[in-house]
Amino acid sequence: EPKILSMGGEMGYTGLEVRKNESGFEISQEAYLKSIPVQTDDLPRKSLSPEMLNEEKEEEKEEDLVAVMMKVMGVLGWVCRTSADLAFVFSELSRYSSHPTGSKLVAALLALIRAREKNDSLHFEGVIDPKLALFVDAAYSLSRCEGRGGFEAYLVDKKEKIEGMRRTNLVAWKGKRIKKKLISSTSAKLCALVDGVKQSFQWKRLTEALWIKPLEVEIYTDSAPLME
Repeated sequence: EPKILSMGGEMGYTGLEVRKNESGFEISQEAYLKSIPVQTDDLPRKSLSPEMLNEEKEEEKEEDLVAVMMKVMGVLGWVCRTSADLAFVFSELSRYSSHPTGSKLVAALLALIRAREKNDSLHFEGVIDPKLALFVDAAYSLSRCEGRGGFEAYLVDKKEKIEGMRRTNLVAWKGKRIKKKLISSTSAKLCALVDGVKQSFQWKRLTEALWIKPLEVEIYTDSAPLME
């Protein structure tokens, strides 16, 4: 049966804790993260860096690491349910689940340690008259002629100004490599924008079904050429 939480109440679900507070709800993975028995002292590297995600053609794939890599990636994928900033890291490392290298396994373990140290939570507040705010961004690498893009979607009240967004009600996010030949940061941001807009339709339909009213979608980007 559905459970109604009172103020300060808490319930758990497979590595997630849902708490009721004064303003709404909080979804946390604090207990789950604390149960991960990995320490930086056990690893040859102490912090995660962008270079660790790049493909190393000379490094040999280690078949005996497949089982542990797949297990670590399974845990990291679940941790990403509340850690939006690890979405791109998870997307990149997932490519090595079945053919891992030692450095990619270390990167995955460092990502878990980072999530545990940050201990991010998702916060939700009530919305009466909703709109969807979609923030899109991308980065471009000239040396590799490729980019990485991502978006975050927030369900907020229509009266909410941009300076008050991105604090609560994060409902969807994504970060990944853009698998297309690019020539500039603008082209990377355009690819990310198209991807975000396409996926926003499913959230729009769901929200309109729940609130039984049309939903406005606002899109935010820092690219002047795209805004023009």
